[in-house]
Amino acid sequence: MEILNPLFLWLMLPPLLLFFWILLHQKEPLERFFSPKALERLRLRRALFSPKIQRLCLFGSAICMLLALSRPILPLSSSTQESPKERLVILFDASLSMEANDLYPTRWLFAKERLAELLEGMESSHEVALIVFARHSFMLSPFTEELRTLGSLWRRFTPSSLPPPRESNLLLALESAYALLQGSLTPSLVLLVSDGAEGELKEERSFIERHALPLMVYAIGTKEGGEFPFQGALIRTPLNPHLQTLASKGFIEASYDKSDLAHLRSLLSSPSKRISNPRTELFPYLLGAALGLLALGFIPLPMIRFSKILIILLALNLTTPSSALEHPKAKEAERLYLEESFLEAETLYRTILQESPSPEAQYNLANTLYRQNRFQEAITLYARIQTKNPDLLHALEHNQGNAHYHLKEYRLALEAYERALKHRDDPQTRHNLNLTLSHLKEERPLNPPSQKLLPLSITPSQSSSASPLPPPTLIPLLSPTPQENRSMERAIPW
Repeated sequence: MEILNPLFLWLMLPPLLLFFWILLHQKEPLERFFSPKALERLRLRRALFSPKIQRLCLFGSAICMLLALSRPILPLSSSTQESPKERLVILFDASLSMEANDLYPTRWLFAKERLAELLEGMESSHEVALIVFARHSFMLSPFTEELRTLGSLWRRFTPSSLPPPRESNLLLALESAYALLQGSLTPSLVLLVSDGAEGELKEERSFIERHALPLMVYAIGTKEGGEFPFQGALIRTPLNPHLQTLASKGFIEASYDKSDLAHLRSLLSSPSKRISNPRTELFPYLLGAALGLLALGFIPLPMIRFSKILIILLALNLTTPSSALEHPKAKEAERLYLEESFLEAETLYRTILQESPSPEAQYNLANTLYRQNRFQEAITLYARIQTKNPDLLHALEHNQGNAHYHLKEYRLALEAYERALKHRDDPQTRHNLNLTLSHLKEERPLNPPSQKLLPLSITPSQSSSASPLPPPTLIPLLSPTPQENRSMERAIPW
């Protein structure tokens, strides 16, 4: 047995012993004037229990209440349950340099066959999306669990489906993968299959670090390089040595003996089932026992007085705050958030959401994304939260307005503040709305406030369904746009 609040148990033990001593030595007022035998004859009716048993019931009730508030947890036998499916985004480079012949027959055909084998032999513990990129990015398939079907579709794909020119735009491909994974609450990974774009890849590396993108690289090519035809000439291109600096989750080089494929499968394999140790919270059982013993201790009282006491106790039980049953990791996540360890807090909140999803936990996770300047992810998650709590609805719209402002989407920020005011007339929200109006008129910057954390409560877990596999049509994701630098702004207190 594990006790979550042992300090409370030790602090309340002395008052409990004092209460027990008082119960044992307490005498009825008439016992001072009459002997026990005479007092027994004077009683109008006999009690169901003797005074000593009643006092023991009261003492037992106090013990049960004390144990209930210390929150004991009983571990059960280990069980096996489904783990959430991991989301994998595959970025496949289809630029002209992939036509080089240093891998037989070409880099493109070599990597295409390896990827088909990987998809057809992958476990069903993944949801996979496939993006093909050159100068532009195209989605060949959204997230799907039908990996064998996706592998068959991939074998029929040819680079002639892509529009020219076929120069590599790796940064755009990374932005496409990031857009797909925004707001995802399940573990995610990006697999880049490429020979690397030109240059030192500084912008790509900065993008990966800024957005904490989990990237695994499957390098296609050799250091010596190979030749490919371009405008009537043969161009020699080696594998970009800076490609390895992008990998945060693993780097695999192509090889003929299929050791690269085995390495890929070992890195991507995650068991579809996990061993968990479920625990039973004893709080409601101990509280019920305490109320039962308390009722037995008060049975000799007149029924009217007894019924009033019982109603009061039941009302107190029903109004017990939900924080008494909050997730054990909630306080640790809140502490990390307040210490501005937002990446660690994000990881902990994602763990909490997998174990006990709730609107408050989603809200806190969105706040950690906001504080990491991942505003678009925060907006996506804010919009997905469903609740009827007016205070939480107000906070969601208010913070969406803040995030839209940081993205310079001032019209959307104004609309979010207006929706927030419909849920609650808050002076801070109205102040931000007025500043937004002034900014739209005078182009004056706005400093929106930060967020507050809400306590977590345990709710039943929910399952998500996978997207169906569509026909293999190419859908443009993003077009190349110039990068903008956003300056940090001082936040107004909530």
